[in-house]
Amino acid sequence: MDNISGFGLIIDTYYNNFQDLFDCRFIRYGCSASVLMLFSGSSHISKANTAPNTLTKRLYKCVADFARCIRMADTPYIVGIDEAGRGPVLGPMVYGVCWVPEEHHQYLDKCGMQDSKVLDHEKRSALVKKLDTLAETHNVGYKVTHLEADYLSAKMLSMPRVANLNSISHETAAALINHVVSLGHHVTRAYVDTVGDPDKYAAFLRDRIPSHIQVTVEAKADGTYPVVAAASIAAKTSRDSAVEALVDPSFFGPGWGGAPAGSTGSGYPGDPKTKAWLRKHHHPVFGFPKCVRFSWKTAARLNEDEGGVLFDFGDEEEFQSPRMGLVGINRPMYFKRRHFKRVRKVRLG
Repeated sequence: MDNISGFGLIIDTYYNNFQDLFDCRFIRYGCSASVLMLFSGSSHISKANTAPNTLTKRLYKCVADFARCIRMADTPYIVGIDEAGRGPVLGPMVYGVCWVPEEHHQYLDKCGMQDSKVLDHEKRSALVKKLDTLAETHNVGYKVTHLEADYLSAKMLSMPRVANLNSISHETAAALINHVVSLGHHVTRAYVDTVGDPDKYAAFLRDRIPSHIQVTVEAKADGTYPVVAAASIAAKTSRDSAVEALVDPSFFGPGWGGAPAGSTGSGYPGDPKTKAWLRKHHHPVFGFPKCVRFSWKTAARLNEDEGGVLFDFGDEEEFQSPRMGLVGINRPMYFKRRHFKRVRKVRLG
């Protein structure tokens, strides 16, 4: 067997276990990075498409992937994070993260990345397509995470209360930064649009991400840092698509009824179209579909106005986390104080 084919078998053997190879920088298996870099030039990589030997093709592809990841690990990256849909009573809260090599950060600004709130839907959609192109040309990446309405309500209405919208947001941002790190990128800085107190938010993140990453948390960061603006655009575009899906009757299943196109409004509590949508989709027993945030006061008040079964989950101050120095009240007193009546036995038949 010639040396190239033998080397190809080594690469092929460990290709599916790349993370282990990457962590040890190939030394454990006697395969130095310099050897891989030897095959990483464009003149060699192009041969992968023309080499007649299948094993040789796989060799060039594997070496190209490995060499790219070596360069990626040595390239400093910047991460930006922002959200969309924090306040609405309808639909998910969407978090977006964008990562870009430091040398290409300002190029995002030249591409038109700015605060998503000043852009219309068509412009945002075009910029998301531009991000897909930049992934190939400038090693830019992005990801969105949907925090669905039922998830938010379940977290915020749990007893004792251990989470609020701020803490959920902070945890999500930390997870997204760690996700980018897990991809093998050498993240050096993270810019985050603030939720709550910027200093406390930054301290929270520093405790949960690699210590070498410099964290900057600011208000209106999407108007200052192009990478945050890109994350904002990705998040807003994805949330718009999720809200648009709510006009499809098949989204809910039988029993809820459909809604004419555009009738959801913006999803914000003060929007008359949103309130009309909530009334149309209210159920006297089950309340609302799972795309509605039950924990929002707008939903609770509307449910009461429509004569629905009340879902009183307790007061915020009564059900604080034990970590905060307060313990939830006992359940029997909970029912007594709210004058819940006993259920009488009824003989059927």
